[in-house]
Amino acid sequence: MAIYYVPCAMHKEHSGWWAKYNWLVLSFLSCCFSFHDQSFWIDECCTASCAVQPSLEECWRQICRIGGSDAQIAFYYYLLFLWHQVTGAESELALRLFNGVWVFLAGWFFRKEPKALVILLLSPFFIYYTEELRPYILQIAASCGVTMLLYQASRGHPPRFHALFGALFFLCLTSLTGVVWGFGFIVAFFILSFRQFRGRSFWKAVFCWIFPFAGLAAYYAYTLSLGARSVVISSSWVVNVAASLYELMGLAGLGPPRAELRLCTTLDSLWKMEGLVLGGVVALVMGGALVYGVVLWSRQSSRSLPWALLALVLIPGMVFLYGTEAMDFRFSGRHCAPLLPVLCLIWSKVWPQNWKSSDRCRVVLFILMMIVWLASDFRLRFCSIYSRENYREAVFYCKSLEEKGMKDLLLCNEFGGKFYGWHFQPPANYWSDYDAIVVSRPGRYAPVLKAMEDSGLYQRSALCQGFTVYFNGKVLPPARKD
Repeated sequence: MAIYYVPCAMHKEHSGWWAKYNWLVLSFLSCCFSFHDQSFWIDECCTASCAVQPSLEECWRQICRIGGSDAQIAFYYYLLFLWHQVTGAESELALRLFNGVWVFLAGWFFRKEPKALVILLLSPFFIYYTEELRPYILQIAASCGVTMLLYQASRGHPPRFHALFGALFFLCLTSLTGVVWGFGFIVAFFILSFRQFRGRSFWKAVFCWIFPFAGLAAYYAYTLSLGARSVVISSSWVVNVAASLYELMGLAGLGPPRAELRLCTTLDSLWKMEGLVLGGVVALVMGGALVYGVVLWSRQSSRSLPWALLALVLIPGMVFLYGTEAMDFRFSGRHCAPLLPVLCLIWSKVWPQNWKSSDRCRVVLFILMMIVWLASDFRLRFCSIYSRENYREAVFYCKSLEEKGMKDLLLCNEFGGKFYGWHFQPPANYWSDYDAIVVSRPGRYAPVLKAMEDSGLYQRSALCQGFTVYFNGKVLPPARKD
């Protein structure tokens, strides 16, 4: 009889190991799929230039030189600076590996919900921001902790106030948008467990955490006084919201590309985008799965759950929409990053309990949802549809011209050029003094560049992703590399 129990025991031991460490394996596989050594683009160059400074004081000075909203994400810069100091990381891949820490942290927070974890790690939005050297993956990881506390509250568990305020503080540290979403989360918690937000344990936690939150509020007020804001990309808030949800739901690997979405500045131009029909179909699939997931979740949890989720979305949404009009604040998918874990938890409810025909609706909807995301994953990863400026190739091209004794001019973001070793020189008196002029985002210099082309002295050619070169007869047209 013993021979029959040995395989069962081995199977039980194997299942126990997988249940305990699946988050570790899945997070590792997600990192392997996401990371590569693609060149940094403008924003990543700014991030990297702060990280490789010799001291923390110089890191802050570099943040102030960059300006804009970068002062509001200083926490990420400081952590990346420590990563550089400890590991000596300076290459694109070595610096991007820092984001792997937050992938594993997100996996650890979701370890007790393996279905939600799989959906989160398969999200194209998650994969893209894992690879990008910006703080959005940090926001997602922080939000995973808050989301799991929200989930426990929806299941009737008494809230752990110190854990709640600690997770919210972590989220608020990531950026000012984290503060906005943190406020939405606390309102959702209150709706789900309003009877628990009283008593000794609650007020004791409030007293302990009020001082860190007050200090953080003072810091963000200081950054706003410095003029730390972003720029608006659309005159229509409808376009902004549509583009944000489209990107957040991981559909940007399909349908209209991000570059076209960013150029869509009016509601009329929204309907003329290439790939809009396919984008609309896949959006219906994901939107339908989202609604169905809320229905299934609410059947298993508190009746106040839909109202809590509605408040969580609407309150930050109204703040961002007001900011778009009042502060020239760009409302895009990345600013909705803390909402992604909540959406993945909702979508996980669509995961079929069994694969029998009696559960046909959930099976079909779940399979369609996974097809949409996997197709978007592979297009994002291998088709370079989200690629931006290739600073590495542009600087390499300019250096190669200098080695041949030619005079060239690089017009681009100075932090990007300097990170890849380009030494900017004072411009010459005349454009005709240069054999080649390499330009990033030519629209900024449109009048001058048009005059150069009209003169007949220069020809225009694509150099690499995000860069254009104007060259005279001495320089051969470059072979495009991306």
